[in-house]
Amino acid sequence: MHLLSEPLNRDGEFWLPETPDHPSFGHLIFDPAVGITIKLLGSLRPFPDSFNETDVPGGVIHGRLEDGKAVSLFGCFRTSHQLTFGNGFPRETYRANLAAIGVQTGDLKAKTFRSATIGMAGLEAWLEKDWYPRTVVDADTKTVSVHGHSPKKDAIFKGRRHSVFVNRFSNIEDQRRHVRISAEADLKIQRSDDQSIDWYMQQSALLGSFLSFCLAQPTKTEFFTLRVVDDNDATRFADVELVYARIDQEKVDTDKAPLAPFSSLPKDATKRWMHLYSKAKSAVRLVQEVQSAQVKYVNLRFLLAAQAAE
Repeated sequence: MHLLSEPLNRDGEFWLPETPDHPSFGHLIFDPAVGITIKLLGSLRPFPDSFNETDVPGGVIHGRLEDGKAVSLFGCFRTSHQLTFGNGFPRETYRANLAAIGVQTGDLKAKTFRSATIGMAGLEAWLEKDWYPRTVVDADTKTVSVHGHSPKKDAIFKGRRHSVFVNRFSNIEDQRRHVRISAEADLKIQRSDDQSIDWYMQQSALLGSFLSFCLAQPTKTEFFTLRVVDDNDATRFADVELVYARIDQEKVDTDKAPLAPFSSLPKDATKRWMHLYSKAKSAVRLVQEVQSAQVKYVNLRFLLAAQAAE
């Protein structure tokens, strides 16, 4: 699992989907503030095509990283080309909007993924759940016993072909001088059939807008993992990590009390939100802007009027 707030630097071979027999060694570099860069020692096309043709067909580059994982890069375009004569190697630099590590696909709309797990900032604060209801301290032995809830999945949306769950779990870090136990949660979108990267990203944006509305502040995606049927074993699934630069780099205040905590919502709250968002996107975004500006009062009549205007 790669956090979108952390940089990434991996070596590998990269090629165009139509010319897999012409790979070039290079570096895949991800900077959270800048995005994805591919620096090649070589070129994706042989000379003179590399000099005459600058476009990337479909904006897609395939590759295989040093650990053997496949990678697909989308929204690619060339930013520099250094042509070297004699014994030197040409060098090319490309930028990409999205990297899918763990799969090779040339289409964001290809329906090949069964589920997605998404981490969002502020999710734990929204749940307002006491993970550890009982803690026992023994002064004589200097030990602390922490009794937590078993991992639990809460369904926040159930549709005909997909459901959304909240996964609650504990993370234990055993360090040299102390043990750190943290309560964590993520969202899982589970389907009965396969769907595309594009579809899952749209659902993630929709859920993010719902969480932002409940928190009364913008949230952001912390990680994004998809599951696909393993090429080597049809009975198993493999993880695919999505890496991309987020637009909102501001820190989410996880100590701030949510406007509408999970426990206060009706069971069909997420379903209602999806229906409202599909009918009145601009009105919902306006309310979110009011919330992000920390305005305490929202004119509900104006919201209804804006919804009717849609």
